[in-house]
Amino acid sequence: MGQPVLMKSLPGVEDDHCMVKK
Repeated sequence: MGQPVLMKSLPGVEDDHCMVKK
């Protein structure tokens, strides 16, 4: 929690991380 915000700072990375976190 709180990490997703950092991922949003990176382009494309948030999508990869979001999929892995889910």
